[in-house]
Amino acid sequence: MYGHGLFETMRLASGDIPLINYHLDRLLTGARKLTIPLDAGIVDDYISGFLADCNENGVVKLTVTAGAGQRGYRPSNTQRANIILQWFAELDPVAEIRLQVCAHRLPENPALAGIKHLNRLDQVLASLELEYERGISIRDGLLLDAKGNVIEALSSNIFCLVQGRWLTPDLACSGVAGVMRQFLIDEVIPAARSGSAPVDVTRIELTTLASADEIFICNAVRGITVVRALNDENGVELAAWTETPATGGVSRHLENRLPCFRA
Repeated sequence: MYGHGLFETMRLASGDIPLINYHLDRLLTGARKLTIPLDAGIVDDYISGFLADCNENGVVKLTVTAGAGQRGYRPSNTQRANIILQWFAELDPVAEIRLQVCAHRLPENPALAGIKHLNRLDQVLASLELEYERGISIRDGLLLDAKGNVIEALSSNIFCLVQGRWLTPDLACSGVAGVMRQFLIDEVIPAARSGSAPVDVTRIELTTLASADEIFICNAVRGITVVRALNDENGVELAAWTETPATGGVSRHLENRLPCFRA
């Protein structure tokens, strides 16, 4: 009732979840932060049993709630976590998108930043600002914090290429630390960059994003999606990109590692 829980949205390909270890690591980290007792072995057993009975391709959503309790905010000491698994059909591929800056700003909360908790009212309110029938291809919103710094898209993380270096926003105070974001930082972009400085996790202003050489967004369901244009809150175009060779290189390395993300 109060958002005391967590969720993971996971790509299912040929009966396997390719980034399952990243998903479980984030889930357990979130459970510790929210003081939800969660046994990793039980979660793994639930997932294994579920995958044996569902289609081998699609999207699996794993939700963990703090469990049933009495009325009021204070959890009971005897609560046991609820684990809910759902299967959904694969999403249609999206090769490229246009981002629009949302007027709604993400609050700063270091205690909850990074984890994928169930309270997503900020994303819900921001999504209501987007229009999809104006003859332009706005497919996602860009979320800033109260200071105007770039944080993330509605359900994706963001990377931008600036002077030969990939940057991604620091999520210490706001946003969700995405599973695909971490996989790209750890393994994919270093391979694509051939040993050069791969990714800077840093504060990114909107002006920096608008002047970047390339931008892409990413998540664990769709993989990498090229950003072709950036609009402000009023729909006015701030920047556009026609060529994205560096993004293409990162995408190819991701596809080589995980073929399910091949376009």
